[in-house]
Amino acid sequence: MRKNSEKKRVVARIGKAATIVLTFSALAALIGCQGVSQSGGGTTQQIGTLALASASLNFGHVSPNTTKTLTLTMTNSGNKAVSIGSASVSSKYFALNAPTLPMSIATGQSTNLSVSFTANAAAVFNATLSVSSDASNGTQTVALSGDGTGLLTLNPTTEDFGSVTVGATKSQTVTITNGDSASVSISQVSVDNTAFSISGITTPLSLAASQSATFTVAFAPKSSGTAAGTVTITSDGSNPSLAMAVSGTGVTPGALSANPTSLSLGSVTIGNQGSLSETITNTGATSNDL
Repeated sequence: MRKNSEKKRVVARIGKAATIVLTFSALAALIGCQGVSQSGGGTTQQIGTLALASASLNFGHVSPNTTKTLTLTMTNSGNKAVSIGSASVSSKYFALNAPTLPMSIATGQSTNLSVSFTANAAAVFNATLSVSSDASNGTQTVALSGDGTGLLTLNPTTEDFGSVTVGATKSQTVTITNGDSASVSISQVSVDNTAFSISGITTPLSLAASQSATFTVAFAPKSSGTAAGTVTITSDGSNPSLAMAVSGTGVTPGALSANPTSLSLGSVTIGNQGSLSETITNTGATSNDL
């Protein structure tokens, strides 16, 4: 009887231990499953990334003292909004016109950068646009370039011939220069007042890069008074119509008049002399040598 009782107690203790082991194993398995679940479904890192449509902007040929504007698209390709704090350009001949900074670009959204170029001479211009933000790929840069070109210039740019006697002619030599990096074709040189004339140049005329040519402007007044006109050079350059103002004054030639128009000395005794006065006046607009 005692042996049977002891066996029952041993079996009971073994059963409890087995239950504890099974419970512990179940808890361990549950914790393990939860760990896998947490590892597999972790939070994705939030990153904002700026992507430029191009790493460079080339403005091509731009006439001096004129402005050309281009746009460049900038996109946030990340999963977090990007804050753009500032932008700078390394040359005063280029400028960022838009957008107004600071600004924010939401996930998947884009904005356009508006950049302008103003040349001041026939030359090559280069600069760098830098855009600073909190994007993961840091500061973005854009290479900027353009040419100030296509400029025909005149020397002198205006001409005042002053006073010229009617019937006479006064001339001025004018130099025209191609400041372009390519040839320019001049199709016509004209003046809009018949008191002035053009000579010494035949069109069409092709001027290679940095090449010059000369022509003559003459003023031959047909009457007294002020005359004004414009010499126009027409070409296929980026300043296709170049103007030069010309002016002058026509004056009548010197003319002498006598007062009185006749003199009579009457009778003069031999050995004596008689005298009368005569006034001579220059009634013209120019001097006369007697």
